[in-house]
Amino acid sequence: MNQGTLNSTVGVPRIFDEALAKHELFAKALFERPESLSKFLPYEEYLPEFGLFRQKDGSLGCVYSVELLEHESKNSEEIVSLLEKLKNWFNFGEEYTLSLLFEQARISPHDPCWSDLTTQTDRARAQTDVPAKLYLAQLERLRTPGAAETKTSPLPLRRRLFLSIRYFGSQSKRSPGKLKRTRQLGRELLDPKLTLSHELEGFVQELRRFNYQLAQFEMSSPLSLSRLDSAGLADVLRQTFNPVTYFQRPFASINPHLSLSDQVIYCSSTLDHPGIEREGIKTRTVSLKNAPSFAYPGAMAYFLSLKFPFKICLNLSFPSSSSVKKHFGIKEFFLQNTPTARSRRQKAEIESIQEKLVRDDRVLQMTFFVLLEAPTDEELDRQTQECLVRFQRRLECEALVESEIGLGLWLNALPLNYHPLADYTTQRSIRILASDIVHFCPVFDSFRGMEPAQSQSIFLSRENGLVPFGLKTFGNSHMTAVLGDTGSAKSGQVIKLLLGELRREVRPLVFVIDYKTSYGMLSQYLSSELTTFERGKPMPFSPFRGSLDEDKIRFLVQLLASAMQLTSPRFQLESEHRTCLSQAIQNAYQSKTQSAGVHYSEGKLQDGPAAFDLLVALDDIIASMGSLTGQPEFEKYGATIEEIAKKLRPFYGDGIYASFFRSTVKPASDRVTDLFVYDLDALAGDPILQTLVTMSVIEEIRRKITAIDGKERGGFIVIEELGMMGRNNPAAKDFVIDAAETFRKLGFFLIGLTPNPRNYFELEAGQAMWAVADHYLFMAMKEDNVDFIAKNSGLLGEAAVQIVKSLRTVRGQYADCFYIHKSKAISGAFRSIPSAHEMWLMPTHLPDGLEAQKTLKRFPNDSAGALEDLVARYPQGTKDIQKDHSKDGGTK
Repeated sequence: MNQGTLNSTVGVPRIFDEALAKHELFAKALFERPESLSKFLPYEEYLPEFGLFRQKDGSLGCVYSVELLEHESKNSEEIVSLLEKLKNWFNFGEEYTLSLLFEQARISPHDPCWSDLTTQTDRARAQTDVPAKLYLAQLERLRTPGAAETKTSPLPLRRRLFLSIRYFGSQSKRSPGKLKRTRQLGRELLDPKLTLSHELEGFVQELRRFNYQLAQFEMSSPLSLSRLDSAGLADVLRQTFNPVTYFQRPFASINPHLSLSDQVIYCSSTLDHPGIEREGIKTRTVSLKNAPSFAYPGAMAYFLSLKFPFKICLNLSFPSSSSVKKHFGIKEFFLQNTPTARSRRQKAEIESIQEKLVRDDRVLQMTFFVLLEAPTDEELDRQTQECLVRFQRRLECEALVESEIGLGLWLNALPLNYHPLADYTTQRSIRILASDIVHFCPVFDSFRGMEPAQSQSIFLSRENGLVPFGLKTFGNSHMTAVLGDTGSAKSGQVIKLLLGELRREVRPLVFVIDYKTSYGMLSQYLSSELTTFERGKPMPFSPFRGSLDEDKIRFLVQLLASAMQLTSPRFQLESEHRTCLSQAIQNAYQSKTQSAGVHYSEGKLQDGPAAFDLLVALDDIIASMGSLTGQPEFEKYGATIEEIAKKLRPFYGDGIYASFFRSTVKPASDRVTDLFVYDLDALAGDPILQTLVTMSVIEEIRRKITAIDGKERGGFIVIEELGMMGRNNPAAKDFVIDAAETFRKLGFFLIGLTPNPRNYFELEAGQAMWAVADHYLFMAMKEDNVDFIAKNSGLLGEAAVQIVKSLRTVRGQYADCFYIHKSKAISGAFRSIPSAHEMWLMPTHLPDGLEAQKTLKRFPNDSAGALEDLVARYPQGTKDIQKDHSKDGGTK
């Protein structure tokens, strides 16, 4: 049987033969003259009045950029709900086609986004300012990592989704044999009897009909859509055809008088059946052979774990209900006359599909394929294997590596370049229900972070997307609770965020209450003030120093009440105790002020004490309390006063803690200071003293904020270990809540850390911190700790619990973090990758710390220079030098 007899037998019209012949000529012309590729692209012009594209064949089109969904923190119900709403995308008629093009691409070192992540202040301060230097070094490492860094930290990736809708006109029928109008040279041949006005009127009606359909589509879309104009589409096409030089060459603006197809290709291409090569980048196509036996929501998110560039394309056409009914009717007829087990199973499947069609589902034609890109065949082979694993293990379906039609599928993936006739030549389309196709929609992205302009630092998501992040980018209150086991890099993460804050043009103030040496080295690189405490010696400052106000009275009463309860746990504090303490404090301050009298300041005699130099000792308060009974209203409190004096005996006179509360006033420094560190490590063995000193330090911070007008600068107060506030200390709980409110009004925010997450639920101070916090940052921790948090708090949902359990910290390589806001409006996981600069700012290796101290001595007035010297000599730390010594017997 010859070809003509076969065509007449099956009823295929001559136009189908002509179409096939044209496709053969098209392919031949492409391979012989690849520089003429632009002549075969369909793009003609953009109609700005309507926001639509007109193709060479007369069809209309629209391209959308789709906002992707951050999938990692979503639970199963949220993902299913969103995908169900995507069914609204597939309600078009048979005169439409719809294409989805998902792109995962490396961010080029020449991409303008890197410049957008820096500020003019960063660039101006880069030479002398350590925070700016650290930030720029971090960006440079992400932008152009070295060969060794690329192995541990893959290049950052960007993900985009483009949705194209093509409209062939309400009068067109795209099935062979049903074309009511023919197209020639990309223009419609209208009946000569029609006038030009009728032609124009019909064209405008088509435009309005298409735009009306698009308006409904936009309103019903569950994801945010934005239309691309001619410049936007040209940008996508130029980047596709010029993958290497796109960011390095200047492109002219779009000329509305030229065909868009002639303004996107600027380099020659090598074409072959498997794919296309442009600027040394080759392609390979992996297509879906058959529909999976089942599809489940969220399966496409598994493709995000691929660490290399790729594209996923879905081309969809909408067959008429009559053709679908005819297809299943014929298939059902033959199956019911084939008495085999397989035919009975297939017949049951068809009946199930027909039942769904009755319930407002519909059948679509889908072509699904993945496009891979790499400079070498070896790299393409590796990518192909990883891609096939996703098809086989995650989608449980077969896939084909295209050796004959790879180029054709690559061209069909271009926005607005898909025509249903291509399905007859590729034979890769499959019938699928709209309720199932939503599971194939590549609408997922990893955590994208916050607005770059407000971020404190830049991180990578665990799927290698850029994550600008900061604690002051969402909401009005920025109290933060940090949770993680010992060794999870909590302090390093907080330091990194604080250094990001110090990049601001108006530098904030940062106060740190530390109990180890995490900030000791950092304070030597920054303009800072380091205060240490030692047992048996007076405090560097006194909590009783300064002028008296209501906040000061309230604090001192809480401090003394806590002292009594810590030394006498069974002591019941009553209201009369607080009344006596409050009055004794006021009397002591009044007496001290009067006794100060006239003083000499700035070459003149001044009345009253110098500002903030008034110092009242606890002995003065006890003496004042002894005279309270002389006041008529306190005569009845004699027993109460004696009880207070007895309970406070360890803290005055010759008591065990008395020397600690005797201090002298240090002269005020004129140096501008950004970082204040209070190291309480020496007090770790005495929980009573540690608790009281911690409360005193916080009061000292409040006094300093007021003294140096810190309200204009704002800042953070870091409590490195909430356990320092003491256990079974109700006063500490009230104090944290009060301090949180007081500092918030001044523009300062608490950050609480603890190596034991249970402290947030078992300690009074931890409970208060958990209650006032709006931001929560989770680091790596044991699973039982995660389960404990999930059980005692409703903060973590099903998905968040699994994410926190999966967090890991690999020393020297990365530390995983999970962030969630109290409102749960924003959450996501990201990865902090330390640079060489960070390692030397926060050395955890003893030889590194010693080397840093030596280098700082060689650069006495240039901490930034010392940092650069360390990075240049030991980019990986002194451990590499030690390895070299061991190999050579110490001769190097």
